[in-house]
Amino acid sequence: METKLATRAHLAELFEAAPVAYLALSAEGLILEANRNAAAMLGAARGTLAQRPLAGFVSGPDQDIFHLYRQQFLKTREAYNCELRLVGRDAKPFWAYLTVAAAPGGAGAPPGSLAVLVDITERKRLERDQVRFDSECQQTHRSETIAVLAGGVAHDFNNLLTAILGSATLGILAMDEGTDPVPFFRTIEKAALKAADLTRQLLAYAGKGKYLVAEVELNIAALEIIQILSGTLPPKVTLHCDLAERMPCVKADATQIFQILMNLITNAREAFAPGDGGRITIRTRAEILDAHPPEAGAWVLPAKPGRYASLEVVDTGSGMAPEVAAKAFEPFFTTKFTGRGLGLAAVLGILRAHGGGLMVLSEPGHGSSFKLFLPALPEPGPGSAFELPPAWRGEGRVLLAEGEPEVRSTARRMVEHFGFTVLEAGDGPEAMELFRRHHGELTLALIDLATPGRRGWGAVQAMRKLDPAVPLALSGGWDGTEVDIAAEGLAGYLKKPYRLTEFRGLLQRAMALRCP
Repeated sequence: METKLATRAHLAELFEAAPVAYLALSAEGLILEANRNAAAMLGAARGTLAQRPLAGFVSGPDQDIFHLYRQQFLKTREAYNCELRLVGRDAKPFWAYLTVAAAPGGAGAPPGSLAVLVDITERKRLERDQVRFDSECQQTHRSETIAVLAGGVAHDFNNLLTAILGSATLGILAMDEGTDPVPFFRTIEKAALKAADLTRQLLAYAGKGKYLVAEVELNIAALEIIQILSGTLPPKVTLHCDLAERMPCVKADATQIFQILMNLITNAREAFAPGDGGRITIRTRAEILDAHPPEAGAWVLPAKPGRYASLEVVDTGSGMAPEVAAKAFEPFFTTKFTGRGLGLAAVLGILRAHGGGLMVLSEPGHGSSFKLFLPALPEPGPGSAFELPPAWRGEGRVLLAEGEPEVRSTARRMVEHFGFTVLEAGDGPEAMELFRRHHGELTLALIDLATPGRRGWGAVQAMRKLDPAVPLALSGGWDGTEVDIAAEGLAGYLKKPYRLTEFRGLLQRAMALRCP
């Protein structure tokens, strides 16, 4: 008997002197016993704690979470842990880590519980400081990236503007002197196309560049890019294809898929030192990713589980060290003295906009592999493209809605060049009025997405209701709108800046739709 009493006294002493707060609770959640640390933590004399509910010390915002845990405990009698705020003597909330476990009940008494409280206020403060520090680091990195991006864009655009302004001046002088100004116009055209390409890459980097959506076959895209780039490789570097026989189509912007391939192959080509030989392989596959995708490389942009069409560009070049691979997708990052650009950053942005993924595997001296995944469509789509004859003229009337006078004037001249007459509108209401009066004689209505007064898309929908037989098309730079030509029944979409040949294709398609 004396041994049992001594043991009980020893346990009571341990309970009392424990470095954490101990509580014994009744079945109703009332405090039955509390050690010194519990009383100090809750800011109450031990004599006043008896029969007080523990819930009464829980801060108001955390009452719900405490109630949910307690209800679950009463059902299952399984121990639980949670973090919540308690209110002490000074009414100032502090963070505590609460552990509750079942205690055996006495003879005929319902079982209660034992609770342990640990003050984690300092830990929570450190966690907040760490989150704040991480956020500040991310903001600093973002600011540095934007600074590099802005500097690179300004550098490239200033070079292009220098070429455009200089050639414009020289072209005017050439006409005054009676010499041929055409070479200067060609230079202006090339510089403008490069500027347009830079703008597309900026949008792609931001993940905002998906405009014209159609069904794309990656095998066809791979073969087309090989035809274009095979002659540009170093003498000892060869380009090979490993294409799957049956590939699902993907819903994407074909121009941007082409841009991805161009950037990846250009990157692979530059992985070879001057005079070195090697191989670049383009590989396509139909793949299914489950919840545990293969770890054959590092996921730069993780792909969700599902069916994909994959396209991989593999080179046997110099490869990348881990610190280089970590920065490879930052805008204007390069390991070369020249050639800064958005290449791989644009690839990442395009894939993000298309809901795709990207895996990269690289090792110094053993080459690199860039494998992209694009969501696969259930059925293969048509593979034929709309062909244009080398020269063509048509007839009819075109409604042209464009808010910028200079752009409207240029578009009108393009339309008239192909034999059409033009009805011009500077805003949405004017376009709608012209459409009401002349829809029966229109071959095409071309509406800019940013048309003032009524956004272009709204004007198109109103025109379709009035006369669904008139072919409708959109033009625009970028305002965040994605256009699915097939789903919306459009005759086409002209992405600014557009050229005469692209305008010609739209007009011919509109004539075919108007006069089947």
